[in-house]
Amino acid sequence: MGHSYGGVLASFYTLKYPNDVKAVIYENLAWSMIDAIKTIHRNTVSFIRDGGDVALADKIELALVSCNNLKELTDLQMETPGKYIIKSYYSKPWSDEQKAIYTPFEVTEKQEKSTELHRQKIIMGSVNNEDFMPKLKDIKIPSLLITRRV
Repeated sequence: MGHSYGGVLASFYTLKYPNDVKAVIYENLAWSMIDAIKTIHRNTVSFIRDGGDVALADKIELALVSCNNLKELTDLQMETPGKYIIKSYYSKPWSDEQKAIYTPFEVTEKQEKSTELHRQKIIMGSVNNEDFMPKLKDIKIPSLLITRRV
């Protein structure tokens, strides 16, 4: 089973070792990391523009049409203030239970370093620059795709 980036890994593994996988479940996955990062940028740019950072919003909109480099797109995401990304990701009100276990702005320095380390590993991995959508036809095992309704 693969969720989000885990779906990329599940696709890669299933294609590389088809005899070792009986079935695969994908949940809200990204068939292409480049498309996934661009979707995050598309969802965030209006919050950035509304917040008055026109230069960053313009830079992102230019990248959406002119850039297909995962490192450049993720670097641009790292330039985006967290308050805009949070608005994009978490647009619904949180329950008291959610608030009690997670506060997105309380990130320790250790967590930040770990995030950056993992981001660099993802960028360097050749599998992350592949688009798995055209390869779906090569997956011959039972597959289930679960998505959220938007």
